[in-house]
Amino acid sequence: MEEYTPKNHLKIFVDNVYCDPTEDVSCPRALTIAYGFHVVTLINHNLIGAPQLEALKNDERLKLPYSQQGVKIMSSGINLVYEIPRLNVVITFGMTGFSISLPYQYFGNNTQGHCGTCNNNMADDCRLPTGELVENCAVMADYWPADDIIKPNCPTPPAVPTNVPEPPLEPTPCKPDSICDLLKRSVFAECHSLVSPDNFYKGCVFDSCHVSNPAVECTSLQAYAAACAQAGICIHWRNHTKMCASECPSDKVYMPCGPAEQPSCEDNPNESTTQFTTEGCFCPDGMKLFNKDSGICVEKCGCLDPEGIPREFNERFEYKCQDCICDESTKTVICKPKTCPEPPSANCTGPGFVVVNQTNPVDPCCFAYVCQCQLNNCPQNSLSCPIGYRPVISVPEGKCCPEHTCDAKRVCVHKNVEYE
Repeated sequence: MEEYTPKNHLKIFVDNVYCDPTEDVSCPRALTIAYGFHVVTLINHNLIGAPQLEALKNDERLKLPYSQQGVKIMSSGINLVYEIPRLNVVITFGMTGFSISLPYQYFGNNTQGHCGTCNNNMADDCRLPTGELVENCAVMADYWPADDIIKPNCPTPPAVPTNVPEPPLEPTPCKPDSICDLLKRSVFAECHSLVSPDNFYKGCVFDSCHVSNPAVECTSLQAYAAACAQAGICIHWRNHTKMCASECPSDKVYMPCGPAEQPSCEDNPNESTTQFTTEGCFCPDGMKLFNKDSGICVEKCGCLDPEGIPREFNERFEYKCQDCICDESTKTVICKPKTCPEPPSANCTGPGFVVVNQTNPVDPCCFAYVCQCQLNNCPQNSLSCPIGYRPVISVPEGKCCPEHTCDAKRVCVHKNVEYE
């Protein structure tokens, strides 16, 4: 998408790749959005299976949520949401592909490319760069290669083919276990009158017949559910399937229509937040993000302690032998060395015992005085026993220094000589 006459200086490029090993079926791997001099690429590194989404600027990964130069970029875990609040532009990108929402107020009758002319008339959307209209949009698509993004193998066809047969559309899915029929069933019935499921069904049938991975069909259902959500109808459809279940971290819950800009303790009530909804992984009811960067859900706002654990305002706690408090006025953790009570003095009696201070087993942050036995403090004792007796050395229980006694041998003594 680019503007016919540059007014808002917005261009959007899609990077398509073949995503099925057996068919020439393309998937959007990335969107590059140029707004003024601000160029960001939203990319999915895993086209089959759980998405691995990333926002890049100058080939460097952006930390989300990102807010600079009039652009906001947020992640719901399932989708990336790119917003230009001033222009009321919202672009989502995820494993289903992407959606681009442009207001007629700023872009009416002034766009060209794959997204058409933004005049709310679909009859002239399949327009070539020359202004010529073709009936087949699939033919038109090849004539809009990006000329200022370095991409190999993107030649423009030499001439517009005259009679291009429409690809035959299979009326029903080709796989017996297809989930395409869900689009026309009661789970989506509330939305049928607002957004027609017909084109989403055709896309789903095409995927069922041309893509080997059956999970690709989920993208049609997800795209239809997203269109319904923008029309005000929120549908819990994933639990009606086995293939399309959504996994969230243990501390988050899946929601089909959650706020793209998730509530956090940092929110300023006087600032407006994005009203756009998207599916993703969100904090449970009654909880909000501690801050926009942390991803930690809390019930009450306060501080993060040095280990990243949320603390409530005025909560006191101990950390590495410091007394800490979550200070409400500064919204930071303030710590000071722990004050220990004066340890009681130990009364050491008996030879060999000395008073030492060591870690208190009850409170490892404080010291206690204890009596410790040190043998080098024992008095020298050279006890000799009379003939017929042998010296015995022992340390009585509760004492430190060895004591000597003389035990009689099993001998007879005559004139100071021992006999067996």
